[in-house]
Amino acid sequence: MNDYSPSPLRLRADSLVAGGRPAEAALLYRRLAEENPDDDSNLLSLAWALNDCGKKEEAIGIFENLFSRELERGLIAGFALDELVRIYREDENREALLSVCRRAAKAQPDDAGILQTVGTAFLHAGVPSEAVVLFEKLTEVHPDAPELWEALGEALIAVGSIDRADAAYRKAAETDPPASTIYLDHLACTLMQAGYSGNAVDVWRECEDRQTGNPAYALSAGEGLVSMEKFDDAFAAFGRAAALRGSDAGEYWRRLGDLLTKRDEPARAEQSFERAVRANPQNLRYRLKLASCLTSQGKNDQASAILEQVKKLTGNAFP
Repeated sequence: MNDYSPSPLRLRADSLVAGGRPAEAALLYRRLAEENPDDDSNLLSLAWALNDCGKKEEAIGIFENLFSRELERGLIAGFALDELVRIYREDENREALLSVCRRAAKAQPDDAGILQTVGTAFLHAGVPSEAVVLFEKLTEVHPDAPELWEALGEALIAVGSIDRADAAYRKAAETDPPASTIYLDHLACTLMQAGYSGNAVDVWRECEDRQTGNPAYALSAGEGLVSMEKFDDAFAAFGRAAALRGSDAGEYWRRLGDLLTKRDEPARAEQSFERAVRANPQNLRYRLKLASCLTSQGKNDQASAILEQVKKLTGNAFP
């Protein structure tokens, strides 16, 4: 049975926070902390309130003090650590982030929750090699946790170990069969973000084969192919998506047209916008996109003809 009953002052402070008045609450939490210096909960609440009312530096000082207390006790509760990691990441304070993470990992090298937090922070701090070490350890201890295999895969991509990353993501897929294609999609997305477009496209094609009725993977593969300037293959990928969901075909071709326009490929963009118009003739935006594309190529007569069509359809008023 828990006999703890918060004091009226504590209840008042909590009520002020709930009412969106953290500055007033901070005054009360400070009194409580001074009256009960060994009660970490009051300090933690004070730090949260200070941070919420814009006194971030003072809040950081309290969070650091609480974290140091936990290190001395040899038991990290996690609240102060989580807040420090969040704040240092938001502030892009790399050195402070690395410092708090390394202290936490050294203090509790076997705590899976803390190591996962620290490993993710290492990734964002630009030291993926340290993240790899932590996630390798975690996957050894918890081999049936797909999220840890995925985290390891992300870290391995960051250090350029693509084959090992592929194996890690596939291990995540293997440990969670219902979500296996989702993990492969995550692999492809991470590869794409890291600049491994060809590898990403190959994985998205595999996702297409696994879920033959889902156009999302064909679209993603198509975007990857555009980035590689494999335009014919990109048209084929978007065509597969359009065939799967005819009701959205116009939007898919519009999307490809926009991508090609950004890559200064107006002739190919024209072809894509033409397909968008054919797929959905009632969507005047597609016609306007096509007219703009034609104008950019000096095909003014064709563009004017399309604009006249739009005027007739809208009663001489452009949408």
